[in-house]
Parts: sequence; C-alpha cells; structure tokens
Amino acid sequence: MKHTIRIIPIFLTLVLVLTIYGPYAMAQDHGAWSVTDSLNYPRDEAASVSLANGNILVSGGAPALRLAEIFDYNTEKWHLTDSMVIGRSNHKLIRLANGNILAIGGYQTRSCEIYDTTTKSWSLTDSMHYRRSWGETATLLNNGKVLVTGGHLLEVGLEKNLRSCELYNPQTGKWDITDSLKKAKWGQTATKLQNGKVLVAGGSGSNGAEKDCELYDPSTGRWSEASPLHIARSEHAATLLSNGNVLVTGGSYNNNNCEVYDPSKDTWTVVGSLYSSRLRHSAVLLKNGLLLITGGAENTTWELYNPQTFTRVYEGEYPGNQIGPIVQLLPNGKVLSGGGKTEDESGTGGLPVIGPTRVCYLYNPYAVTQKDLQDALSYYPLKIGDRWQYRYVYFDTPAGDSGYVNVKVTGDTLMSNNHRYQILRYHYFKQIDSLGTLTSDTIKYYYDRVDSSNDYIYRRKTYSNEILRANLLLQEGDTTRTRHETTTCYDTTSWKVFGSIRQVKLMRWWTGIMESRSYSMVKGIGITRNFYNAGTTNGDLDTLIYAKINGKEYGHFVDTSIQKTPTSSLPSVIKLYKNYPNPFNPTTTITYLIPEPSHVSISVYNVLGRKIATLVNEKEAAGHHSIKFHANALSSGVYFYRIAVGKQVQTRKMLLLK
Repeated sequence: MKHTIRIIPIFLTLVLVLTIYGPYAMAQDHGAWSVTDSLNYPRDEAASVSLANGNILVSGGAPALRLAEIFDYNTEKWHLTDSMVIGRSNHKLIRLANGNILAIGGYQTRSCEIYDTTTKSWSLTDSMHYRRSWGETATLLNNGKVLVTGGHLLEVGLEKNLRSCELYNPQTGKWDITDSLKKAKWGQTATKLQNGKVLVAGGSGSNGAEKDCELYDPSTGRWSEASPLHIARSEHAATLLSNGNVLVTGGSYNNNNCEVYDPSKDTWTVVGSLYSSRLRHSAVLLKNGLLLITGGAENTTWELYNPQTFTRVYEGEYPGNQIGPIVQLLPNGKVLSGGGKTEDESGTGGLPVIGPTRVCYLYNPYAVTQKDLQDALSYYPLKIGDRWQYRYVYFDTPAGDSGYVNVKVTGDTLMSNNHRYQILRYHYFKQIDSLGTLTSDTIKYYYDRVDSSNDYIYRRKTYSNEILRANLLLQEGDTTRTRHETTTCYDTTSWKVFGSIRQVKLMRWWTGIMESRSYSMVKGIGITRNFYNAGTTNGDLDTLIYAKINGKEYGHFVDTSIQKTPTSSLPSVIKLYKNYPNPFNPTTTITYLIPEPSHVSISVYNVLGRKIATLVNEKEAAGHHSIKFHANALSSGVYFYRIAVGKQVQTRKMLLLK
C-alpha cells in the first residue's frame, strides 16, 4: 500500500476570502479601512447625502437631533453647518436637481425642510400628507420630482403599514398625492431604472416579508405589477447595475441570497449568495466594479461581491463593530462610513451598553501598493528551476513512516484559459528500513500561477477549471474562510533560516472535524515547516531541509536516487525519444536520456517557430527522464519539441489531434 504524504497540498491551502480583525488601517489587496476624522456629535439613525461638490452632509439622528455637519472629502475633516429647523431621526435626505437638499419627514413627523447649499441654511417647506414613522422610500425622478412610497405608521393606539405615495415638486414646493401601492408595506426598496420607471421590490406586509414587486411610471403616475421575487425579503438592499439590471441582496433574518431583475424581460433570477445573512445593510457600487456591502442588523462584517459574475469575493470584520453607520461613496473612489451605534462596557457593573458613536472610517479599495504585492510574492517563489526538499515523519502508523518529498518547478505551459502556469513536480520517497534505504512512492504534477496584480495563487488540477488557492497578502490577525476551512495568520515574526534572519508568517488551518495544520511561510524561501494533526495520535511533521531559489542553494540536499545507471553503460550523446502517445489529445509524455549530469532545456514550438512552452530548464542527473506536456490550450496541428544539452540539440515532431 502506497503511503500518502500530506505536505505538498498545504503548499497552497491558503484560500481567498480574508476576514480582517483590528480597528485600524489594514493594507490588503481587497482594500483597507482606516480611521478618519470623527463626527462632531454621536449619531444613530441619522441621514446622509452626497452634495454636488462630492462632500457628504449628515443630519439628525436619534433622539430627534437638529445638528447637521459636512465631511470634506479633500481634507477628510468634519465641520458643523446650520442646524435643521426640526429635529429628526429615521428621515431621508435627497439631493434635488438644483443641488439643494430635501429632508423628508422622520420618526413621528410629516414636516420637511430644504438645505440651501449656497446660503448653507435650512428652511421649512411643505409637509407630507401622511406621517411615516419608518420604512418608506424616497427617490429622485427624472422630472425632478421626489417620489415617497409606503412606510410604517406607529402612533398611540394605531399601528399600520401604508400604501400611500406622494410626490414633492421642487418648482412649487408642494407635496401631491399620487397613485398608491397595490399593497401596504414598509422595508421595501425603490430603484430608479434606466428608463425612468421606479421598481419597488419586496418589503414587509401584513404577513411579514413579501415577494411582490411593482413598477411606477412617472409619465402616467400609475403603478403596475412586476414579476415577484423568488425569495421574500424586507429591509434588503438594491443596486442599479451598469447594464440596467437591478441586484438585490439579503433582507430579512437568516437570508444571504441575491437575485437580479432584468427590466427588459420583467424576470428575476437567483444568483450567487453573500457570505453572511444581512438586513438593513448598505450596498455601494465601487469604481472598480465590485459591490461593497457593509453591516446590517446585528452584523459587524463587510464584504465584496462581484456583480458581473455574481460571486462573493471577500469578507472582513468591520473595524469599529458599528451597527447602522451612514455609508457614502466619495468622488475619489473611497467610501465613508461612520456613526451608527456601538457597544461599550460603561454600564453598571461593566455590563455592555449600546449607544450612538462619533467614530468614522474610510475604505480605500486601492490601498495596496506595488511594493506590497512584490514583497508578498517573495513568500511563494515559482521560478523555473526552483526546488525544495522536505523530510517528513508520519505518526499514524505503528512504525512511524518517514521519507522525503522533492519539489521542482520544472517548466511552464499555456492552458485553455490563456493563462500560463508553472509546472510543479512532486516526487515522494519513502524510507523502508533503519539504514535509510529509500523507495520511490509516487510522482505528481500540479499547475500553479500567481497573479502579480493581486497576489492570488491559482492552481489547476484539471484542464477545465482553476481553483483560487491563496492570497499572499495575509498579515498577523487575518483569517481566511471557505465553507469548510478556516486559515489564520496568527503571527508575523523573524527566524534564522539557513543561516540568515528572515521574515516569517505563521499560519494555522483547521476544519470542524478535528483536523488542524500549522505551518510557516518564509520570505524568499516558501513553506519551511508543516505540522498536520488529524485528531488523537494521527498526523505528520514536514521540515524543509533544502531549497534552491533563483539559482541559489540553501541547506543540504539528500540524494534520493533509487537506482543509478552506470555511466559506462550510457551512450556518449543525448537521446530524445518519440513522444507517447502520438498523435495525442491533450497530454503526451516526452522521454529523453542524458549521458552525464548536465543542464537540460526542453521547449515546445509551433510550426512558425514560436516557443509556446518550456518544460525543463535545470540541471539533471545522468540517465533517463520523462516530462508530461499538456496541450489543452492549443489547437490541432503539428508541433516540435526540442532538447538542448550543452552544444547537443535534438528536435522531434508530434501531432495534436482534437
């Protein structure tokens, strides 16, 4: 029975999705949060809006604050402005076509007022016809009017959901009643489509979260039914995408589902879900095309979601553990998040108290520098000719198996997705007696690439899909998660490795079934030590004893040769054998013989003489050798493979038939 060694798969078991802990700046390739200037006054249930100059106006907050202030995105400072005439919370702010700001209602008030951005002062305007306590929507229409829909009314002796809708006309300064929703609801979303109509989706009705959707046509002032959601949701988020579709995320408790509305077809389609369940969260479409989703009720995480592929990208802990902060996109691409409520231990007996906060943060999607990327890449060298040798001890057999694992980057190859991968050959040797006699166990090939733009490591195990395996920008305290695994960088330190002090990242990986693994990544070397524990007494320990990185050798290489062909029996010239199979599709094996230890180069060319792959480019021992060539990305036709050893060169032809 062959022995299975566990070290090599861990060479790339770091996964994409990071969960970031810590309240201060965290430079990652998924952007970074940093503390910015605090609000002048703690605010929860406040309203915010982007001014025409890109600055952010915040007003009100519980309990019915009048204070207002502005965040200057150039100086990243807050300053107070004129206070509102009436204190408000749970209200809405809308920027009108003339640049002035309309403050709409709020908890238990119909009143509205205008902020004049020229005079920087507030003045009352016409009040709404209906009092709305919370849960209504406010949308600026293409004709300059403001549409308010639904909501929930809570008064002494009266509580009900609302169907009523009304329009504010900035030209007359008056509110007018318009067509009512077909169903009374609150917690719905209202999204202005590219055709000017307004899509109202979901919400809470008399029986809880609903699927019903409606369309408002400003030209007729009437509502019509739209296709219902697949999943009932309320207090969700809706985002208008660049293609005109609408993406809704989360909503209601224990819901991380997403779906997309296509206005041209009046259809909803369920798409990839979020990492976490969310309601009352914010969704901001970043300039890089990703969707930044923050917070939600009882949720202090944030995440990135790709609305083009409908896939989740990253989840992290919101730096300040705030619930319900204001969130606004700035002209420079950063995102301001601040205020809301947070928990401290100022209560009696040290009990936690939840209250409003002044703290604010800035999210910068572009926080990682090229220096950060290049520095992180050095923790995983992948140059052709790089090699590593590990000594392993395996604990879950009575004899305690041991042996060696030789790893080589033997070449590169272009695959069907038009990405070039490095070929990693893993050769396993098992020690079979106390004298150190070795037997060859298995040889495996893996195909890895590093995207230098973001330091993601991708591995291709099959020839149809690649797997995202790692993010090299992990720092101390960062945690990565998949559905079944968690990996944490629990320390960054320095060790003496191969005689020199080097930077080290200490990693820990575990699952929910008693499996765990601890390993170290050393800058300029790669993985140096790995301990695997499968629970009870099962496990193995792998220790790096030799590395050759960028031509420089470290440590001592143990000769693992099993059989050596006598030099006298070898021919005096190299020999390149016919590949097998030939014709082939898509993989073939190339075998060759070299008479003495030499530097060997094997490359593949097309009929135009263009090199399309380097299979071998390193010094090898005398004897017979084999290498696999994968032509998955190539079209049918004739190709040539060429070996060069010193001044000796041989070329053969092979035929790919698909």
